[in-house]
Amino acid sequence: MPYYWSTPKFWAVSGGGESNTAPWTHDVNIPPSSVYALASLNFYQQYGSNNAAIVGFLQYITQDPGTRVPSEHVTSAWGGDIHTGVEVGGWLAPCIDAENVIEITLAWNCYADDAMAAMGSFTIFLGLD
Repeated sequence: MPYYWSTPKFWAVSGGGESNTAPWTHDVNIPPSSVYALASLNFYQQYGSNNAAIVGFLQYITQDPGTRVPSEHVTSAWGGDIHTGVEVGGWLAPCIDAENVIEITLAWNCYADDAMAAMGSFTIFLGLD
């Protein structure tokens, strides 16, 4: 059964840097499942230059089915921070494929020297066994 989630509209204005909390996140708590998940930026509008937006997966947590011990898996370099509109200093994984997942952290962020707005969406397919 797929799980869908869309970000609210997020934006940055005249900051010369990140104008919003970096990164914005949302945790999806699920029963232990096999998971295939995709993220996409489905709206982007900019005014001026040096603007950027990013949407993806920051981390996920699996649980060993025998011992029930959780393990954290960080999927993104440097937490997905955007340092300039031209060069992305970090990144967020656009997809994940894993077994026994119990939590997924969705993340999104943006940067604007001038102004920009964006929205993202996530599709998580559960129980692919």
